[in-house]
Amino acid sequence: MYVGLMKKEVHTSGRVQSPPQERLALLLLIEEITAQIDEIADIMSNDGSAALSRQMLRETCRILPQLDDKMRTEYYNLLVNVVGRASQSPRRRSSGAYARITVPAKWSFIRKIRSSLIARTAV
Repeated sequence: MYVGLMKKEVHTSGRVQSPPQERLALLLLIEEITAQIDEIADIMSNDGSAALSRQMLRETCRILPQLDDKMRTEYYNLLVNVVGRASQSPRRRSSGAYARITVPAKWSFIRKIRSSLIARTAV
């Protein structure tokens, strides 16, 4: 969804931008976090239990404090840019069953993004 921003110039008011791989990882992280928030809202609006989705969101967000200052700044710059460009798209209907089915893929995604971002901050 937001990967298209990699091909377009994202203006950050003259600030130095992270390498494309870091930006892509951060954009994917933003996309996953916003998707999980939407999923939680949708499940709860249907009087469902979003406990599993909230757990996945907490786990995904645990990556953020581990980012170094440069990457955290880039994350916030991208977040503002992405949210500013976001349009209201039709929301998909989520259910607790959908959340359970997608858990393995989400855990895999979280592990990959975390290892990619943390490996880059260690350099």
